[in-house]
Amino acid sequence: MNARIIGLVVGVVFAAGMAWGQPEVEWERTYDNLSRDVCYSLISTLEDGYALAGISRAGFSDPADFCIVKTDDRGTQLWTKSFGSPQNDDVCYDLVQTGNGEFALGGNTYSYGEGENDFWMLIVDEDGDSLSSHTYGAVRADYCNAMIQTVDDGFALAGSRWYWVGENWPPRDSANACLIKTDPNGTTEWVREYRASEFMSLTQTNDGGFALIGNNGLGLGAVTIFRVNSQGDSLWSTPFEADEVTIVYDIIETRDRGFAVIGRTGHGERDHDLLLLKLNSDGEILWSRTYGGAGNTDVGRSIRQTPDGGYAMAGYTYSFGAGDDNGWLIRVNADGDSLWSLPCGGNGSDDFMSLVITPDSGYAMAGQSGGDFYLVKTTPDPVSVREPHSTLSPLTFKLFPAFPNPFNSTVTIPFGLDESAPTRLAIFDPLGRRVADLTGRFGDRPYAGNHSVVWNANGMPAGQYIIRLEAGNQQLTQRLSLVK
Repeated sequence: MNARIIGLVVGVVFAAGMAWGQPEVEWERTYDNLSRDVCYSLISTLEDGYALAGISRAGFSDPADFCIVKTDDRGTQLWTKSFGSPQNDDVCYDLVQTGNGEFALGGNTYSYGEGENDFWMLIVDEDGDSLSSHTYGAVRADYCNAMIQTVDDGFALAGSRWYWVGENWPPRDSANACLIKTDPNGTTEWVREYRASEFMSLTQTNDGGFALIGNNGLGLGAVTIFRVNSQGDSLWSTPFEADEVTIVYDIIETRDRGFAVIGRTGHGERDHDLLLLKLNSDGEILWSRTYGGAGNTDVGRSIRQTPDGGYAMAGYTYSFGAGDDNGWLIRVNADGDSLWSLPCGGNGSDDFMSLVITPDSGYAMAGQSGGDFYLVKTTPDPVSVREPHSTLSPLTFKLFPAFPNPFNSTVTIPFGLDESAPTRLAIFDPLGRRVADLTGRFGDRPYAGNHSVVWNANGMPAGQYIIRLEAGNQQLTQRLSLVK
């Protein structure tokens, strides 16, 4: 492994013969919806398959539509649906599955809403059929880059709001980063704007607030990390100071209640490296690392924390692999030291935009390959497999009484962990069928401490249900009574 210094940022160049083994590609799939498709978001579904969302267009200059593809656990396509109008661009950047099996797609639309462009959230059922549509914006232009479901079953959407000043086209002289919070029905609860050009990603924090990353244009070091409370009020903001062009794409809350940010930094049009920042809970940047080859563009788009406290990162690379650019999966330890690097793809253009950790300790990455949706599944990560999972004694985690119980529509489920451990929370009917998976509300390895999750049972029949909390190799259950 070779290293190079760029300012105060350590750049790591991957070399052959690294000390750690690495996973291999188990299978890969492409999904040809039209001729120019890009997947921006990948999730694991309640049925242990995958769902991919992004854009689909007939040709390079044709309008884009929202597109969602549902697959089984081997990547076999079950169905695909597209939404939009034939005249305008409608771009989907994010996807979540709700506890009742529906999907929410978030992005922006030129086709619907009040302004030139608006935030757009579309809700579809488990078969991809449209249920409801929600736009957010005014006569000005609003662009949504990210969406999450919140712990209260609502949603948060982040992006930018442009102000029109002057008569020249395009009349966009000023923009603010924008955060919109909705209730479970998509009704706006509040809107906040902040001093940045746009938000690219957000995550809900352990205390119910939010952490967001903002780009301030294409200037040097033009990146800010924001921390706000549950009402959107600012708690702190941290700029990343660099002598290079820097753009960030994803943020996660880490197990120590700090944050990790991924993006790219470098000089000119081609000499960019993947950038990883680590912050503490107060927003102080603890360290930064870069990864890539000299004179090429290497970009990080998605990051997840691994069971051993390290990080898996997905993006694309011009430095490694067979093609012009290849999908790129990188594994580092908790201090950012490189463990292995896996380029994926063929001789053309292949990019990863989104990453999930799979139940077998492998990875699934999605993006585009040759104008098609692209999904890759790896074998288990030897580093993660080598690290034993936490084994909790029966007294180190608790499932507190849910309230209210009996309940009419929503119920709060509190639980506590004495130490961080792989955790899953789900709801089952009396026949043992899983009807809701609430794990995504707190991540698959929550922090030590107390947590609570709200289950919205609208649309579910009255009757008895069972909560099952699994932590480490233990499980606890509790009965719920839904009355109508």
